[in-house]
Amino acid sequence: MRFGQPDVLAIDDYGIRKGFAKIHKLAELPKPKELLAYGERWRPYRSVASWYLWRAAEMKDLPMAGKQPKKAAAKRSTRAAPAKSKAKKSRK
Repeated sequence: MRFGQPDVLAIDDYGIRKGFAKIHKLAELPKPKELLAYGERWRPYRSVASWYLWRAAEMKDLPMAGKQPKKAAAKRSTRAAPAKSKAKKSRK
């Protein structure tokens, strides 16, 4: 932030927790520790993120949320992808 202003993420604030749950379509409010860990990716703009989360909590419907809930992320395979063939095609 500019001029030595601290960035703030009030992890115990109901509005911030409600907005986060609404944006991420969670059935329950996130615990403060979970929100703190997730909020690290917003640093040094956590104050701005807080404002957006408060606004999301106030909204009846989120315009970008769509009608369908998010599907659970598929587990990634730990197997390596098959190597691509480097064979050259002959030109005639």
